[in-house]
Amino acid sequence: MADKIEGYLEIGTNDRGEVVLNLDRDRNGVGHIVFSPSQARGLADALNRKANEAEGHVCTGISATWCPIHGDCTCADREDLNDYDCPLHSSSSDHGD
Repeated sequence: MADKIEGYLEIGTNDRGEVVLNLDRDRNGVGHIVFSPSQARGLADALNRKANEAEGHVCTGISATWCPIHGDCTCADREDLNDYDCPLHSSSSDHGD
């Protein structure tokens, strides 16, 4: 089943377990983008962060356990706050910048 945003795009899945974003075809005939489930989740997270930024939401401080832009802290040790994959505290996060 697909979700439609009238006139712009349609989001569905294919028989290979991938997420498909169907767009109005461009002048080159390209009309869809295929994502793995992991890529689709990453895109959803990035879109949500950008939507929050566009609405004027501001990052919380670096010691936060939740941020309206980056979400929840996933650090196992809440005193160290340095897990490598935490959306707030990993070295690759731009939270608090």
